[in-house]
Amino acid sequence: MIEKRNAEDLGFTDFNGAQAAHHFCFGPYQSLDRVNWGALRMLNTISLKPGGAREPYFLGAMEVVIFVEEGRLDIICADRRVTLGRGEFAVLAMRTGGDFGFRNCGDQTAELIEIWFNRTDDLGMPTLRRGRVTDQIVLAGHDGHGQADRWLSGETGVTRLENRAAEPISWTIVSGRPVYVLVLEGHAEIRDILLDHNDAAALRLENSTDLLIEKPGKYLILEC
Repeated sequence: MIEKRNAEDLGFTDFNGAQAAHHFCFGPYQSLDRVNWGALRMLNTISLKPGGAREPYFLGAMEVVIFVEEGRLDIICADRRVTLGRGEFAVLAMRTGGDFGFRNCGDQTAELIEIWFNRTDDLGMPTLRRGRVTDQIVLAGHDGHGQADRWLSGETGVTRLENRAAEPISWTIVSGRPVYVLVLEGHAEIRDILLDHNDAAALRLENSTDLLIEKPGKYLILEC
């Protein structure tokens, strides 16, 4: 099955300097049919004004991925703190739980993407790692992409693609696990279903299929 989720059907909030679009239930946005997709619990795209913040609060067993598209962001993970700039990302393993929050520490609006994966296993103390975005970056907890470094645990994965080629490209989405696709910029097509800017698709496939990626564009593919 493929369920298209149009940009205008997402949840929206505006609180404490943060304007956010929510793909799943969060805070005042509640929708019983959008609680999670497999292990994916949260996907937010956020515009955060200078000084705007989500004040630290206790977050249970989650793995959190944050991409900073524009601006600067201070992130708190338990007793650790890191500052990210444009084009950087962080992976936070909250594991047994800890304080989590962030603040725009720059003088311009910060644009960020926030992803949460549920975790039910005890993975030890919270950890925080950072990296830099490239045209194609894969953060996964399995060997399916042939990577040596595992950023996440279990079968989850985050692929961020940026197509700058002269022609469209395709990306194979394998069957057997829930997948969530978000178009950050540009257009995409999955089995004749067209996705425009900020549209998403929730997939559970019996057979592998190709995601046709137009140019130019940026895309998130989440294995859940």
